[in-house]
Amino acid sequence: MLKRLPKLLRFIIVGLVWLLIWHLISLMIDNVFLLCSPIEVVRTLIASVPTWEFWSAILLTFSRILIGFLVAFILGIVLGALSWRYSLFDAFFTPAVYVMKSVPVVCFIVLLLFWFGAPFVSSIVVFLAVFPAIYSSILEGLHNRDEKTAEMLRVHNVSFFRTLLTLNWQSVLPYLIASCQVSVGTSWKSGVAAEFIATTLGTIGEQMYQSKILLSPADLFAWTIVIVVAALLCEKGFLRLLRASGNWLWKAALPKPALQKGTHGKAGARRGAHSEAGMRARGEGAMRTARHRGQAESITVNRLVKTFGDNRVIDGFSAIFKPGQRYVLSDPSGAGKTSLLSLIAGLLPPDSGNVVYKGQFSMVFQEARLFEERSAIENVQLVAGSYLSTNEIRDLLSELLPPESLDIPVSQLSGGMRRRLELCRALAMPSQTLLLDEPFAGLDDASRELAYTLILNKLDNRILVIASHDQEDAYALDAQTVDFAT
Repeated sequence: MLKRLPKLLRFIIVGLVWLLIWHLISLMIDNVFLLCSPIEVVRTLIASVPTWEFWSAILLTFSRILIGFLVAFILGIVLGALSWRYSLFDAFFTPAVYVMKSVPVVCFIVLLLFWFGAPFVSSIVVFLAVFPAIYSSILEGLHNRDEKTAEMLRVHNVSFFRTLLTLNWQSVLPYLIASCQVSVGTSWKSGVAAEFIATTLGTIGEQMYQSKILLSPADLFAWTIVIVVAALLCEKGFLRLLRASGNWLWKAALPKPALQKGTHGKAGARRGAHSEAGMRARGEGAMRTARHRGQAESITVNRLVKTFGDNRVIDGFSAIFKPGQRYVLSDPSGAGKTSLLSLIAGLLPPDSGNVVYKGQFSMVFQEARLFEERSAIENVQLVAGSYLSTNEIRDLLSELLPPESLDIPVSQLSGGMRRRLELCRALAMPSQTLLLDEPFAGLDDASRELAYTLILNKLDNRILVIASHDQEDAYALDAQTVDFAT
């Protein structure tokens, strides 16, 4: 029955039950110095709230805790990222983080009192209490980053800044949220403890110390309630901001849409699809993309060799892939088609031989590499939004996907729809070479025909290399078959 109630109402009811238990226990003990009743505590709070001393103590404590927490949060993110990126940083900071986690807070407080004096103790102690948790959560999140998605972003030349705000931040965010659920409360506990021991004037810690000196349990309990409420409000507020940051930073990372004419939003995109203005806008988009694409050049592959363990999958393969030509690697599954595409794209280092090419690739990988919580539009925007407007991206996707699927999370799309989305993303890039690894896997006959048509319409003078074990793909695209299996 309690589960059916709204969350806030459940919280209030549970809180009242605990207050009742507290009151009954205080009546049983009947000793105000051991346990005062909640009624006495409420009276003390009511008397304190109108005073300036009450609010100034809260503000001073809050400001010092906030400074320590924010410094720990920012440095934890920066140094955690550096330690993930560079093993030397990790080796250097690991002992310090271990000391921060292991040494009792009271030891730090006493030492800091000797070194810096009471006014600075609480902020430094909060930093020492919070930093290890933030630092560790950043390391953990980045170590669990989806490296295949990172590889996709590198192939499509997505900048470091956009990768940082999308993939990296989305990877660490769940770990950071879990860490801050504990760290915000810990910062209040450790900060007030430092003020109490240091007797920092004008703070909550000093007020609690005075209640001890004056033997006033009601004051002590009143300030304890203030700390609990303040910590709870800070935690809820900060976690709300932290959760929202994922969407804010994703939006900030998307390239600004290229200038578009004759279209306005979704309705404009539909009208523009058949209007003269819409055709002109798409023509301008095509010319703009062609300008970014630049002059195509051949890919020269010289005696590539690649071995995995005892299995030599590529053995001295050489070829020249020319602009405007289409090629299909049609060897059986397991023959090394994916490895060859990765070698050409520079994602795998060859054991010997080399690939000579200076152009830009776009690629469809064998497995899905998409941002699952983002829409089809946003997935394409991240890699191609600098070259195509939002409406141009929508028009491109609409050639292979139903309109209602373009603005919902990718996680809700079927496997075939996701495959078509990845094909559109590769075609949207102004690359000189398209590398497609089993791009038609999971597509029905009708979808496959639409995909063939779209590739032929959007290919222009680009090199097309497809890995496929279906000979029908070579016939449909009028492509040359390349045999390379050992």
